[in-house]
Amino acid sequence: MKYKLSFKDQIQFFNDKNILIDIDNVGDNINQTEVFNILKERNYLFKLKVFGNCYDKDKKGLYKNLDFKTLHRFSILDTKLRALILEISLVCEHLLKTKINYLCTTNINDDGYDSVRQYLKIKTPNEINRYKSNKTNYYTKRFLDKYINNLAVWNLIEILTFNEAIEFYNFYIEKYYAKNKLKKLRLFELVPIKNLRNAAAHNNCILHLIGEYLHKLNNKYTSNNKNGYSYNIKDFLCYYNMNQNLGRKFLIHDLLCLIYVFNKLCPKGQLRDYIKLEINKFFDKCESKDWFKTPLIIKSRYLFIKKAIEKMLL
Repeated sequence: MKYKLSFKDQIQFFNDKNILIDIDNVGDNINQTEVFNILKERNYLFKLKVFGNCYDKDKKGLYKNLDFKTLHRFSILDTKLRALILEISLVCEHLLKTKINYLCTTNINDDGYDSVRQYLKIKTPNEINRYKSNKTNYYTKRFLDKYINNLAVWNLIEILTFNEAIEFYNFYIEKYYAKNKLKKLRLFELVPIKNLRNAAAHNNCILHLIGEYLHKLNNKYTSNNKNGYSYNIKDFLCYYNMNQNLGRKFLIHDLLCLIYVFNKLCPKGQLRDYIKLEINKFFDKCESKDWFKTPLIIKSRYLFIKKAIEKMLL
C-alpha cells in the first residue's frame, strides 16, 4: 500500500527520482507550473513513470539524463503508436472477414449455412449470447432480429469479435481446406496482433515493453514454435539478414506480425497506400527534431522496427 500523493507530492516524486523539472523557469525543460497542469488535466503519474523503464538508473536508483519533458513526450509517442496499431488492426480484422467471405463464396462444399450450423454447435459468439439474454446493443439488435434463426457465413462475420473471427477462420480452414494444404495465416500469427490490438484499445502502455522477450508467454501464444515466434517472421528476418534476437522481443514481434498480416491480406490500392502513409507519419514524428531523447539501445530497436516494416511493405 502506498499513500495517495497530492499534485505537489507528485512533482516531488519526479524530482526525487532525478527526473528533471525546470525549477527556475529558465531552461528548455518543462517548468513546475506546466507539470502541474499536465498532471491535473492531461496525464497522470502512474501512466508517465512507467516509461522510465526505458532509461538507465544509477546504483542509487536515480535516473540518468532524464527530464520530465522527455518522459511526457515519450508518453505522447506511445499514444500515437496505440492509435496506429488500432487503425491497422481494424483493417486486418476487416480483411480477415473479407477472406472468410471469399473462402465461403468459392467453396462448392458449403452453402454458407451449413458451416455456421456446425460452428454454433461448438461455439456461441458473445453477441448472440447477449441477444438471447436481452443485453444486446442497439447497433446489432435489428440485425439479429432478422437473421438470428438462419445465420449464414456472411451474416455471422458481422457480429464476430476479432478473436472470434480468428477462431471461425481456423475452424473453416480445418473443416474445408486442411487436405488441400491451403496456405493460411497461422493461429499464432493472428493471436499476437489480437493481443496487441486489445492492449492498444484498452490504453495499456506499450513502448515501455520494447525490450521484453517472448519466453514468459504461454504455449498457446507461441504454438509449437520452439523459438517462441512466428515461423514466417523468423523466415522474413533470415531472408533479409536481420537480427532474429531483436525479433523475439514480444512488442517488436507483435508489431512485425501486425505488419506481416496486413501485408499478406491487403491488396495494392488506396487502403494500402493510406496505411503506409500513416506509418511513415509515425516514423517522421519519432524522428522530429528534439521530439524525445532516447538511449542508444531504444534507438537501435526503433531503427530495427523501421527497417523491417519498410522491407515488408516494399
